[in-house]
Amino acid sequence: MAFTFLALNKTTSEHKRLVTLFISEEYAAFKETDTSGNVLPNQDWQHPVPEKLHYCKVGSLVGDERVTHLVRAVLELGAGEMGGHARVMFTDRAPWIKQQTETWEDRATREREQLAERSRQEKLKEDAKAPVYEYCSRCEETTESCKNPRHRGSSLCIECGGGLADKERRHCLNCVDLPWRERREEATGREIVYLNEE
Repeated sequence: MAFTFLALNKTTSEHKRLVTLFISEEYAAFKETDTSGNVLPNQDWQHPVPEKLHYCKVGSLVGDERVTHLVRAVLELGAGEMGGHARVMFTDRAPWIKQQTETWEDRATREREQLAERSRQEKLKEDAKAPVYEYCSRCEETTESCKNPRHRGSSLCIECGGGLADKERRHCLNCVDLPWRERREEATGREIVYLNEE
């Protein structure tokens, strides 16, 4: 669990301090990675830009400077005791806060939509890994079909395409070899047809 606590300070007409508290649950520190996903060495934690987060208003307090000091002390103490990542920010100006503020009901709706979208994406990934079977007239039986939309030949049979070569995408060997075949075709100026692709 991680939070960004934002305290917006303003001076009222009575020269009192108005401290308005906002909270974002989207805060997650991260470290830069290379193209393989490995964390790069010798770097500090990177923090998301606060202007890009969504916030909910917690409430406001009015008082003198002691209110600001008390709120800061309580928040920083709580953040320190939480474990994990929490960020406490005090500022006198945040012109972007209005457009980044949502109600608690809106937040719940957005989180449900995000969860539904993640579930949909996970299902798409699972469906992409699931094999599809069709009857192959050459093999005279039902066999697994290659799922590459650029598969060559009238038959999608994976066995006729050299066997299963990509278990994640369910592509046959001929399709995995396709990028190199296309280079050879470009170099020779003629189409290359593999066995059982007629």
